[in-house]
Amino acid sequence: MNYEKLIEYRKIVAKRIEAEINKNDFELSIAHFVTIHERLFKSLLENYGYIRKYNLEKPEVILAEDSINYPDYHTVPFLLNHAIQE
Repeated sequence: MNYEKLIEYRKIVAKRIEAEINKNDFELSIAHFVTIHERLFKSLLENYGYIRKYNLEKPEVILAEDSINYPDYHTVPFLLNHAIQE
């Protein structure tokens, strides 16, 4: 993805985040997390609105094309549950 497209996507997501913050429907649950993910990234990403079923590694512009260490997909539901309960 080119830099200009990335900036455009970030602006779109920022506006969607602002809209989410202004809603009164927040619920601390995995299902709501998935719903918010769909609302933020629909039409911008191929994979949105569900917990991934594959491991992820992607170059990040801000990290000089290095990747964040994403957790193994098998652990994502456990990690979300753990974070919600804290």
